[in-house]
Amino acid sequence: MATTSEKVEKIVKIVREETQADIVQKISSEFCIPVDEILKKIQKDTDPKTKLCKGINKNKTPCNFNATCGEYCKKHITQKPKEPKVYPKLTNPHFHLPGIFDPNCLACQEIKNKEGIKDFN
Repeated sequence: MATTSEKVEKIVKIVREETQADIVQKISSEFCIPVDEILKKIQKDTDPKTKLCKGINKNKTPCNFNATCGEYCKKHITQKPKEPKVYPKLTNPHFHLPGIFDPNCLACQEIKNKEGIKDFN
């Protein structure tokens, strides 16, 4: 069986020598892909209005649906990378367990001053 680079070299050779109809026919016969499937893919890829989903199916193949939610379809929107949370930079580090407000902690005092937390004492 031919390696990926050998397959790519064959495709490049075909592209250089032939017209689109001939290319599609040769790729179809070389890689056992139906001609109409190749033509549909070419049409989707060349249509500037149509963007394909960047999602990956369960069987590890690329999704063939149109991207309706940014770069993903509704089925694969959960695969969209999440934006990292941005936390305020503190000049003083905490020296206690997280989730506890310590009035003697300089970092807690700094956050209180930045966020305008009212002291209920």
